[in-house]
Amino acid sequence: MNKLTEFLNSSSAKILLSVFCLVYIAIESTGEGDFFIYYSAAAKVFGNESIYEMKFCDGFHYLYSLMFAICLYPFTFLPFYLAKFLWLCLNAVLLYRLFKIVFLFLDTDKQNISMWFYLLVFLFSIRFVHENFHASQITIIILYICLESMNFIFYKNRITGAIILAIGINIKLLPIVFIPYLLYRGQFKALVYVILACVLFWTLPIAFVGYKHNLAWMHDWWELINPTASKNILDVEERSFHGLTTLFTTLFIATPPDIHALSLKRNILDLSVDQLYNILNITRLLLVCLTVYFLNTRLFKDALSKKHQLYELSYIMALIPLIFPHQQHYAFMFLLPAIIVVLYFMFLDFSNQKVKQKITLIVLLAVIYLTFNLKILLGQFNDFYEHFKILTYGAILLLMLLFYKPIKVKFT
Repeated sequence: MNKLTEFLNSSSAKILLSVFCLVYIAIESTGEGDFFIYYSAAAKVFGNESIYEMKFCDGFHYLYSLMFAICLYPFTFLPFYLAKFLWLCLNAVLLYRLFKIVFLFLDTDKQNISMWFYLLVFLFSIRFVHENFHASQITIIILYICLESMNFIFYKNRITGAIILAIGINIKLLPIVFIPYLLYRGQFKALVYVILACVLFWTLPIAFVGYKHNLAWMHDWWELINPTASKNILDVEERSFHGLTTLFTTLFIATPPDIHALSLKRNILDLSVDQLYNILNITRLLLVCLTVYFLNTRLFKDALSKKHQLYELSYIMALIPLIFPHQQHYAFMFLLPAIIVVLYFMFLDFSNQKVKQKITLIVLLAVIYLTFNLKILLGQFNDFYEHFKILTYGAILLLMLLFYKPIKVKFT
């Protein structure tokens, strides 16, 4: 194992990994993927028609900010393959960086961490990493923004961190969950900087498309992403949707408008859309309020330690694909910090647990792993996995593991 560790840390291993990544990216750069939607919207961003009313790539809407489309516009002068190749290279670099940030919070360099830990992290997250590259998605970039912004705000430079977070909120609203977190932690200056930067990024397109177009297209954008819209409550427009909105729809609506549903029964109740909406929002509110359990300090106080901060941030990021509507399988990349936290605990404190607790932890982790990766292991049954939304169940189980008191104590 020592020789293996030495090799993996060597320059030869890094060169081999870099070559493998470039070959992998070159292969994944063929085809369209979601980057084709970004690329196509960017190519039309300076026209008179709203890019949010257009449909791209077999009927899909562009769902990201106007500023993001404007920033991508220069890449539309490149051949699509080259633009996508550069996009995936950016994802690879930021994926490496976000791993570095997580392990920086854990301070693994000063600990004797087994290579098996890193291997298990890889095995648990491989599906999410691959599907983000295969779909040429933006989730890795948004996750990086979440982690890097917190790293800068709390440990480096507030203004830089606030700008990074505002960029993420501008592109895709998901990082907005960190606004109340900054308030709780007493980061008032950072909070003001984030709000000012958000306003700047939402108004900056006026310089490129004019005030009227910016206002009208911002309205069109909100119409598409509005969580109270009926399509985002039922949220079964696509078979690959997951999260609480989709899961609750399949459980509490007898005949949801799901054209991909199998004939197998999966609902346990038949409620109205209004009742579903109420249950969904109560659950969301409960999960958000439970964040206080992880914060473990009084209001406006710093986190107990850098390691504990990763623990609380992992819960917040794990909530993102669950509480927001319209989440695809690749959005569960946000579970990565929680996966690392749980596996870190298993490697450092598993031997101190009682036999019954050990068995329970192993069984839960095995179930979680299978719900995450059965699509890779036994892909021929994927229609059943999607029908019963097993990925969401796995995410809920992982969330439950974060509540396990010995894990909380280990990260204090």
